[in-house]
Amino acid sequence: PVFFTFNMSLAIRGLALNYVVTFAAGTSGMAALIVFNIYVCFTGAISHGTGGAIACLGSICYGEDSLEEFIDMIKFALKNALLMAAVCVLGTFLISKNLSMAFFDYGSQTYEITVSMFRICCWTLIFEQVTKSILSAYMCQNEIMLSNSLTLFPNIVTAILFFPLSLIWGINGVWMSFLAASFLTLMLIFVIVLIRNKRIPRCLH
Repeated sequence: PVFFTFNMSLAIRGLALNYVVTFAAGTSGMAALIVFNIYVCFTGAISHGTGGAIACLGSICYGEDSLEEFIDMIKFALKNALLMAAVCVLGTFLISKNLSMAFFDYGSQTYEITVSMFRICCWTLIFEQVTKSILSAYMCQNEIMLSNSLTLFPNIVTAILFFPLSLIWGINGVWMSFLAASFLTLMLIFVIVLIRNKRIPRCLH
């Protein structure tokens, strides 16, 4: 059921994304969307790698009741992941025009859309790094339902935000939807941890 629900949320988000991008920017927007998908596959390796490492090593530490080692491992992994994400974000932002020129002619409408896409979407990597690390930590603590629910949340929120933000900012609103959804997911996690601990926590436990 979980995988079915997750795949359904991805399918709904994909349908909404294709419709909104076509409505907002036509074929130029769809061309930029292809580049966006390539970029997401490339940068997603950082967050997936971090999450996998935390899930693997964290299960060992948490299973042996080594809470301090568990927390230290997450901190270490998160710091290194954020460092890689920061380098990736900075690099993407600085060479966004060069990256766009690798796909489209300089000065074309598709080129301009792709430049904006790179400069907006690259920031989602920061939020996704933190979110993925926290969700992997929850998985180690057998918080499976919470982790799965929070995995679905950004897909649903993104699909909802596509429509109002695209009406306000056009195609840039579509890219901003991904950024907003990533930020809101992280804020939701913070609120959940805050409610559970009834204070601002120093760790996830």
